[in-house]
Order: sequence, then structure tokens, then C-alpha cells
Amino acid sequence: MKTKLIIGILIGVVFLTWAFRNVDFAEFWNTLKTAQYRYFILALAISMVIFALRAYRWKYLLILQKNIPFLPVFSATSIGFFANNVLPFRAGEFLRAYVIGRGERISKSAVLATILVERIIDVLTLLFIAVIAIVFLPIPKNTHYETIKYFGIILLIIELSAIIFCFMLVTRRDFTLRVTDRILGILPKKIQEMGKNIINSFLDGLEIMKAAQHFFRLIVSSFAIWFVAFLQIYIMLSAFNVNLDISTMIVASIVDMVLISFALTIPSAPGFVGTFHAAAKEGLVMFSVDANIASGFSVLLHLSSIIPITITGFFFFLRENIKFYAAQAEFQENSSRSFGTKTTEIAKK
Repeated sequence: MKTKLIIGILIGVVFLTWAFRNVDFAEFWNTLKTAQYRYFILALAISMVIFALRAYRWKYLLILQKNIPFLPVFSATSIGFFANNVLPFRAGEFLRAYVIGRGERISKSAVLATILVERIIDVLTLLFIAVIAIVFLPIPKNTHYETIKYFGIILLIIELSAIIFCFMLVTRRDFTLRVTDRILGILPKKIQEMGKNIINSFLDGLEIMKAAQHFFRLIVSSFAIWFVAFLQIYIMLSAFNVNLDISTMIVASIVDMVLISFALTIPSAPGFVGTFHAAAKEGLVMFSVDANIASGFSVLLHLSSIIPITITGFFFFLRENIKFYAAQAEFQENSSRSFGTKTTEIAKK
């Protein structure tokens, strides 16, 4: 853990340096002082709505394992995101799988599979929203116009590729696994095993797709999550009096949301310090927003995203009396034994 922490901090420092490389700090502090903090308070409240929606969606991803009441799911969700904010390399994902698995006596590896599917659904939903916004809403023809358009094309290709892959996994599972196995075969053995584990976990989680009524809830709640996240960014732009027309504000908010989401997948320092700020700032600079304003925006948006869930998650963490290192050791032992069996099954096909 110490090694991961050091690496994460170094990555965070690199991105933080990038984020503030061309900032006039006198103007930056002035931007923070003159921001309208009533919007910041509203953004804090909106942030908690996002996590409540995430817990609601996760409840239905878990439903094939067990129909769990909302509060335990929200508790585990809060603990997981709290851990992501204080530990490096998204360690909170494993912790929330451990918490819900321990509390509800269900397979922790199966729970982790639902978290993987949750991430895939997030990506597909977000990419769909971004492609629609970039393709159909007018974009200002500034120096970044072509970059934004190419960004939209790349997102469309990724979206279509992911949808086709998921469709093939569901409809032609054996064939897709054989093709994937051949592709992974050119990689080092350790990466091969990791790839097979991920795909197998994803297949476990895809079982929810067979329950149409639950699948509908997943899709609706996913769009609701990103809509509320969009509102949070839009409101924070208003706090800094960003002077863009409405359609450009919408596209800028969505592009910023996509960049931040992608940045959060990069192994980084606790709380995503650095990666979050670089993505949030650069997303606005693409739309000709002043770098000092964009940097101030990135700081307050980051705080509005992590403060509420860190406090809430810490409360539940204490209430559950969790020992992180014990949880980590138990989860690694159980998951490696489970995944090892499943990997062997795939290899036999």
C-alpha cells in the first residue's frame, strides 16, 4: 500500500503541475474569492444526490444476488467512495464489495463483478450523452473546434465498439471468449490472466441483463446520474460567471464531465488530486475559458464532489467498525481463489 501511495502521489503531482502550469496565482486567488459560493453549497447538495442515485442503481445490480434494502447499499457505496478519496488506486471499489458482501453474506467476488458492470454502464451512458451533445449541438469555431469534433468521433467509435462487444458476449459468448482469448494470447501471462478475470467478472455481472424490469431501472438511473452530474458542473460554471451561450455551456459541461470521468480511471493520488483538476481545467480551456477561471472552477468542483461523500462515508466507516487491512487480505484471498477457478473454466472452452 505504501508503494501504491507514493506512486499515486507522484502521478497526482505531475497532473497538478500540468493543471496549474500557466496560471497567474494572483488572478487565480481572486477568482476563488469572487466566486458565488451559494452555487458551491448547492453543488455540495447535488453531489449527495448523485451518490444516492448510484446506491439505488447498485441495489438493482445486486438484486440477482440478494434483494438488499437501500440503506446498507448506500452505506457500502459511501464507504467505498470515502476510501477512494483517502486511499490510492481506487481501493474503495474493493472495500465496498467487502462491506456489502460481509454484511449481507453474499459472494464478495460476485459483488465486485457488479461494480465492474456498473463501470461499463457508466462509460456507455456517458459516451452516448457526449456523442449526442457534440454531434447535434453547435460548437464555437475557436482554435479547439477540430479537436472537439475529433473527440466526438473517437467517442462514437469507442461507444459502438463497446456496444458490439457487449452484444457479442451476450449472444455469442463462446465465440467471443475464444477470439478474446487469442487476442490476450499475445500478451504476457500475467496480463492474460488479468484480462480473463475481468471478462469473466463482467459476464457474471451481465446476468442482470436477463431481468428486463431491473435492466430498465439500470438504464434510467444511469442517465439520471449523469444528468445530475451535468447539473453540478453547469451550476459550478455559473458560480464563476462563465460567459458562454447556453448551447456552448451545455456542450462544455458534458465534455468536461467526460474528461473528468476518464481522468478518474488513471491511478492517482487519494481523492484524485491532480488528475481531476487537470481534466476539469483543460475541458474548459478547450472552450476558450480563461485558464485562471478554469483552475478555480476545477478546485471548487473537486471539493464539492469529495467533501459530502467523504464525511458521509467516514461516518458509515466508523459505524461498520471496518479494519481496512483485514478486509483487503480477506478479499484478496477469496477473490483469487474464485477467479482462479473461473479462469480455468474459460481456458477449457
